[in-house]
Parts: sequence; C-alpha cells; structure tokens
Amino acid sequence: MTKSRLLSLLKKLVFIVFVLGCGETEQQGIIDPKRNVINPQLADNKKTSKIIFKSNRDENDEIYAINLNGTNLMKITHHPARDYYPSWAPDGDRIVFSSDRDGNLEIYTTKLDGTDVTRLTNHNAEDHDPTWSPDGNKIAFSSSRNGNLEIYTLDLDKMNLTRLTNHISEDYDPSWSPDGNKIAFSSKRDGNFEIYVMKADGTDITQLTNHNAEDYYPSWSPDGNKIAFSSKRDGNFEIYVMKADGSHITRLTHNPNVDQDPTWSPDGNKVAFSSKRDGNFEIYVMKANGTDITRLTNHNAEDYYPSWSPF
Repeated sequence: MTKSRLLSLLKKLVFIVFVLGCGETEQQGIIDPKRNVINPQLADNKKTSKIIFKSNRDENDEIYAINLNGTNLMKITHHPARDYYPSWAPDGDRIVFSSDRDGNLEIYTTKLDGTDVTRLTNHNAEDHDPTWSPDGNKIAFSSSRNGNLEIYTLDLDKMNLTRLTNHISEDYDPSWSPDGNKIAFSSKRDGNFEIYVMKADGTDITQLTNHNAEDYYPSWSPDGNKIAFSSKRDGNFEIYVMKADGSHITRLTHNPNVDQDPTWSPDGNKVAFSSKRDGNFEIYVMKANGTDITRLTNHNAEDYYPSWSPF
C-alpha cells in the first residue's frame, strides 16, 4: 500500500469517527433553537429529576425548580403577584399553577423556562390546587365559584368545565390516581377534614380516613397502591401513608414541627415534603419508609408545595 493511499484511508476513518461522534452528541443533548447548537443546560433540565415548589425568597410568591441533589435552582415565574400550588404536566414539558396576577386566583400553565404563560380559568372566585391528569387531557382543581370549595375538572381540548363534587362543606386538594380513573381529595363533609376518593367523573365517593384530627394533602403513589397524606392525628402535622383503600395507615415522619405536602418520586421509592423542622418551611426528601430524611432547600424564606417531576 502506497503512502498516499494510506493517508487517504486515515482521513476517511477520522471523518467517519467524527460523524458518528456528532450523531451521538445530538441524541444525548437538546438543540437550542436560538443558536441551533446543543445546549447542555437545556438537556440537563429535561432529563434530570427535579422538584418544583413555591417560595417567597424574592419577597413574593414565585414558582421555582431545583434538581434532586440541590443544584440548578431555577426561578420559573416572574411576577409581582402570588404564584403557587405548582404541579407537573405528565410529559414534564409544562407546569400548572395558581396565580392572582389578574386580580384573583386563577389556573395558569407555563413552560419550565417560564415562557408561554397561558391562563386557563376566568372567574371572579378562587381557583387553586390544580393537578394534571395522567393522560394530559384534563386538569382537576378546587374552586369556590359556586359558593364553597368544590372539585372541578377542565377538559383542555374542548375547554369544558365539569363540577365533580357538590356538598355544603369544603372539598379540595385533588390528586389523580396513576391510571386516571380516580381522584383522591380532602373534605370536611363529615365534620373535620378527612381523605376521600371518587371516580374521575365524581361518582362513588368513598371516605378513606376516619379520625377526629385533620387529614390533608393526599398524594397517590406511582403504582396506585398507596396514598400519602398529612395529618394532625398525633398532635401535630406529620406525613402518613396508607393503602389506597384506606387501610394500614403508617406514620412516616416524627418531628414536633409541621410536616406536610407529600409528593412521590416517579419510581415510588422516595417522598418529598415541606417541613418547619429547621425553623421555617423548607423542602425535604426521604425514603418511602420514612428513613434517610435529607434537606433539599436552605433559605430563610418559606419553601413549600413541592411537586416531583415525572422524570
């Protein structure tokens, strides 16, 4: 083989390796449309597990996101009004939240980078506690538009509003089952706040908890077998978990301060929650059995209403 032919073959080999390398980079990264290049931060934002939460660390209530290891804190909303009750879309591309930026609490959605803010409800009552259905087609929320807090769903395709509950007491904190067939919620219909479940069309309402203390903030596990919630049944708010039928209630946290707002990791192995155990509300993460509690945020403001990303 001549020297010139050998050099030609080497050049071809280098070119092939370069092309293959570029192809692999494009699969692993995300293209930044503004510069048409791969943006590693955008790629990290999409594939890294995150928790969104509400914080007043900038002197008003805004929505933030943070990686599970406590890095890459991002401010999602930027508005002088109150933005809170955040929840993820099932594909992880958008979030839904409540805001009074137009005078009273309404339901809005936005992309994770804070762009494309869209208002979904328009009523002079208070709309809050939004949560996306697993198929992405509906949003459940609580509203006082008929005089007291009830649970509603909004069809995002037809923009049709459906009232699910109809009771003189307050119904709120809706949480979809992973299969989308049921909704758990908190209600005071039997004298104090308990956890209930109903079919997604509002029928077949069943009481799950029965205690003279307050039970709030139900959150369905990803496998649909358990529901985490917060309760004062042992004197102060702690995190508990029960089977989806209301049996086998187990206490997960043991702290004299408030523990509330449980949210499950996508694999069901961990639970994030907000707590005042260090003086002010911060976001914490623990194993699903209540062990290995880790503090995620650390700020002198109030951080709460966590919601775990679907990835």
